[in-house]
Amino acid sequence: MLFTKRLKEFRKAAHLTQQELGSKVFVSKSSISSYENGTKQPKLETLVLLADVFHTSIDQLLGKDLYMIAENDQKYGISLAKEELVLIQKIRNRPLLYQLLVDKMDPTLDEIERKIR
Repeated sequence: MLFTKRLKEFRKAAHLTQQELGSKVFVSKSSISSYENGTKQPKLETLVLLADVFHTSIDQLLGKDLYMIAENDQKYGISLAKEELVLIQKIRNRPLLYQLLVDKMDPTLDEIERKIR
């Protein structure tokens, strides 16, 4: 659902109506509305056009941001949504849960998944 939220944010920041944005990416106003409501997903070509209109990357449009990570004198980038970063920070603030996930990640995630169902 990050895309729906981001699309609307980008559109409003650009002061565009759904009709105006649709015209720029060759889709109808109802298609833009459907993208923003999450009832329809745009085709790849439309995503590319949307990113161009907003002068951003498809990753950012989809809710992913690039974060630089340094480890053992090596730097690399990772794409995370802000919500994913917040989740990681919240888990880190719970030392017992964090350590359990680090030490026994797969069995712990399997157990969490079983409890959710």
